[in-house]
Amino acid sequence: GFVSVIPNNEQAPFDDPKVRRALSAALDRDKLNEVVWGGNSIPLAGFWPPSFDGHDASISTGRDLDAARAELVGTACESGCSATLMFGASTSWAEPMALVVQDSLKEIGIDITLEKLDSATAVDRLVNGDFSLTVSYLYDYVPVPDGMLAYGLVSDGGLWANFSRYVSPEMDAAAQAAV
Repeated sequence: GFVSVIPNNEQAPFDDPKVRRALSAALDRDKLNEVVWGGNSIPLAGFWPPSFDGHDASISTGRDLDAARAELVGTACESGCSATLMFGASTSWAEPMALVVQDSLKEIGIDITLEKLDSATAVDRLVNGDFSLTVSYLYDYVPVPDGMLAYGLVSDGGLWANFSRYVSPEMDAAAQAAV
């Protein structure tokens, strides 16, 4: 599986795909790996983790701040913006990850306020879509696509596309075809 930064696609500023692409381009995945996982993880930018068929190692995990800034042109974040990143207090990796995300996004003018919550509140807000940005994880016990696709990509698979609330009929159809 994987640990990820999850923007709520229904809440500003992450309701804009350009802001979401900027977030992805600005994330310092190498720093996340070093700070959070002691260098023992494999940075990931695509959907499939390395343990799954379909993992594409050619997808760059490097930062591209110029591309991130270019994505922000014409968005609500073009001249800077702010958002809140919520995370659960009981997950040991969440706070250091939130701090790296905060630092990464500050470099492109997105000011992140961190919101540390007890686990029950964090899960309740995650399930109800009451967040702007969060960190979470998705995994399966076996490397077959069914569960990961159903929970992580499709809009009606039970976890609302890994809680991002991303809706794409094309993605839903492709995931269903793959399953």
